[in-house]
Amino acid sequence: TPGWYSVSLAVSNNTGGYATRSKSAYVYVAPKIVYVSTNGSNLAPFETWQRASTTITGAINVALVTVSDTSSVLVADGLYTNPVQIEINKGITVRSVSGATNTFLTHATAAFVFFWIHHADAVLDGFTITNAPNTSWGSPGAAYLQAGTIRNCTVVASGGGRCGAILMAGGVVTNCVIRDNADSGNSGN
Repeated sequence: TPGWYSVSLAVSNNTGGYATRSKSAYVYVAPKIVYVSTNGSNLAPFETWQRASTTITGAINVALVTVSDTSSVLVADGLYTNPVQIEINKGITVRSVSGATNTFLTHATAAFVFFWIHHADAVLDGFTITNAPNTSWGSPGAAYLQAGTIRNCTVVASGGGRCGAILMAGGVVTNCVIRDNADSGNSGN
């Protein structure tokens, strides 16, 4: 079952020596799918729709990548207003259930880039990102893609001081609609 586990180790030898060591909340078992929903109960590790995180950032934080297994983040339909930058810094997929026509992300502030994606195996799939105005010069409004993939997304009505929609230093953007964004700096969309 996903969650944190405490562990104990007891050792002894043939001369009667004995020792124990315990660690509280030491081993983490991540869920295969981490759920996000506007009406989730926000109970980590967000392993069901009922216990879903209400923020994408919360779900990303509990997702885990190991040699043999990787969590993915599944986001229910709805409008999500995010107050902080969403950073995808591990090889996970953040995907909407029904695609960009049903899952909308909007900014609560204009101080930073909406998504910062910088892992080669990171994937953002199936969102409409809108109203992501970044007032910082030299920054994009919707996404800064250093590595990874953005696919099946719509970026609309966003703006930045260097690029209105997606600033790419690496990675791949595929099957996306990018329209009606504004650049207040010296670069185009």
